[in-house]
Amino acid sequence: MGWAGPVTHRQFQAWELWYHDLRWQETTPEHYYLAQIAKEAACSDLKASDKRKVKTERFLLKFSRARKGQTKSPAEVAAEARKAHMSLFPAGSVTIVRKKPEEVEGGS
Repeated sequence: MGWAGPVTHRQFQAWELWYHDLRWQETTPEHYYLAQIAKEAACSDLKASDKRKVKTERFLLKFSRARKGQTKSPAEVAAEARKAHMSLFPAGSVTIVRKKPEEVEGGS
């Protein structure tokens, strides 16, 4: 806290809040590593030329404190997640094929 001496409970709580906020705002090497893993998982079906277009920074999570009245409903959050997920893939690069279990090798 800047001085040698006892710290009061209130000072400790203020320091804890400051430190907690600081830790959420910094981006560490672990965050980049996890973002690379997420990118590889999301882009596993894409061609190599399309994979290069997707930036790892898109998978870094941004944390901030929500202010009163700024929180989003679960439906809004789900809609944003769907939009972000679909914008990841270039148009026409993903084809979803549904097969019956009997048509899949080893299916029962």
